[in-house]
Amino acid sequence: MIDSVKRNFTRILTLVFSVSFITLSGCNNQIIDSSDYPTPVNEGNINEGNDSGGDKTTEDDNLPLYAEALKPEPNSIKENGRYVYNPVDIPREYLNQYKDKPKIIKVAKDYLYAIDNVSTEFEVDLPEEEMLTEEEFTQAMIIASMSNPIASAVDMIPIDDNTYELKYFPSYYIDPESYNSEFGGFSFESRDDISTDEAGKYFENFTSYVTDTINKCLSPEDSEIEMASKLYKQIIKDMELEIAEPTMIDDASVRDASEPAFLSGSVIRSVSERKFVGENDFCTFYIFLLNQVHIEAIDIMAYNGVFNDKGKEIVSKRSAEEMFWEWVIISADGKYYHCDPVLEKLAYDKLYADVRGVDPDMDYFGMSDTKRCETFKFSRTSLSIYNDPAAFMGPGNGSQAPECEENYSF
Repeated sequence: MIDSVKRNFTRILTLVFSVSFITLSGCNNQIIDSSDYPTPVNEGNINEGNDSGGDKTTEDDNLPLYAEALKPEPNSIKENGRYVYNPVDIPREYLNQYKDKPKIIKVAKDYLYAIDNVSTEFEVDLPEEEMLTEEEFTQAMIIASMSNPIASAVDMIPIDDNTYELKYFPSYYIDPESYNSEFGGFSFESRDDISTDEAGKYFENFTSYVTDTINKCLSPEDSEIEMASKLYKQIIKDMELEIAEPTMIDDASVRDASEPAFLSGSVIRSVSERKFVGENDFCTFYIFLLNQVHIEAIDIMAYNGVFNDKGKEIVSKRSAEEMFWEWVIISADGKYYHCDPVLEKLAYDKLYADVRGVDPDMDYFGMSDTKRCETFKFSRTSLSIYNDPAAFMGPGNGSQAPECEENYSF
């Protein structure tokens, strides 16, 4: 079992970090008791559709075992007037996907809780007869990674079948001789991890920025589109962004085995340094901010698209020649909109490099399909949703990108 978990975790790394390779990015953290987290509230019928398959049910109330894990976390800024960071807040879309398998969500939340507390070990808290299969464990880890970027700052080392050592912010080195024909990637070895005290400082910096930014920019009276636009605007002003040259993970011949292939926790590191390298991490962070205030956000990967002249004036020559781009579709107030924080940031830096404090023009926020094509022309069949857990579980899975019918007018 331990060997198969190692293979599974290598697969997770290959899946979660593959796009980054192609596109290339105070004081100790206080231990928080579980009672200090916001109390989950039931915002809907979480058991709808649970009459076939899935986890066992309790005898007294006919609810699925571990159904508590499916209850959406509170939207603190709307309910209490002030945002409170919640490391175990899993987007409603994922809860709905796994409504028949709540124990997968439970394990994902337990894992995020352990990381937030900078625990040195993680134990799967399930009875032996309810233990996850290898595939279910993989799903739980993918959900955790897609819900909060703190999960990608950790390497798991199996101790026994149900317990894992957690190493923080390691570097990953590729083994050129380890090509995996089944999953299409290489094995990685993690080294150079840091102490829990150092990791706690990274997490506290991340948490502080997220909390301060949301409370500074948003109010409970804001609509979803207003919240999304304010967060978009703020990270463009606060963060630096560099678009690195692409590195192909499958081209091991160009890699020096003595140099790390990538650093874990790149989003957390980037927020700490206020500098991002790569499109993926910048989009990932924007999506995380939206998820924390319960706004649905879809990470869009467009293949075989073409930059029009307007777009070519903003992006690098390399980006213009590639037929690939990444952005975000948000669902706000019942409508879908394209939002491109990367293109907005690149345009902002070109226009306002010598000006401090000015707001971005918001040219690439709240776009319809038609307006999106004014800078990057795409076909709907070329769009892939990167932050859909189902898309990682095999061909034919995953959702389709929604249509964006109108522009948002400020």
